[in-house]
Amino acid sequence: VAAMPRLRTLRLVHTLLTGTLPASLLRHASLEVLKLERNPMTGTLPVAAVANDRLATLALNFNALSGTLPAATFERLRALQKIVIDGNAFTGSVPAAAIGALRALQTLALNANYLNGTLGAAICKPAYADHCHLGYDHTLAGAPYYADYAWTGAPRARGNCYACPLPECATYANVCNASAKSY
Repeated sequence: VAAMPRLRTLRLVHTLLTGTLPASLLRHASLEVLKLERNPMTGTLPVAAVANDRLATLALNFNALSGTLPAATFERLRALQKIVIDGNAFTGSVPAAAIGALRALQTLALNANYLNGTLGAAICKPAYADHCHLGYDHTLAGAPYYADYAWTGAPRARGNCYACPLPECATYANVCNASAKSY
């Protein structure tokens, strides 16, 4: 990819792409769309080492990515309009302030991970009120619809689990009660 200085879109969807996500993709100067959906990629979401003012779409949904969501990555990817990272195994708190500061953001999909913590009102933006998916399990008749992909392992319900109070935009977010039961 480094040998392609004018590359604007990298779309490798359902190609059985393996390995980890190289940080160099997030800092590629001309890249505007990065779609690596439905692959068995592993590892973490790398911290973007430098600012990228062009990357508008980050779609890494339905991989096997894990770890926390680094606030620094979202702070440095200032042009993001779409963050679609559902169906992975991300854990920890959502960097709500960093994501909320993305002025162009229109779509936010974090569901079907293992995220928790407090979201706060900073995560809510009127521009993506209809495209803000923060939590619920992707299930159809009790079985996740991504269960047909071998790298996801045995079917299991996934769901984020946030602390109250939830912001108004979190209509699809899961809340955990005092006994830490996930919904």
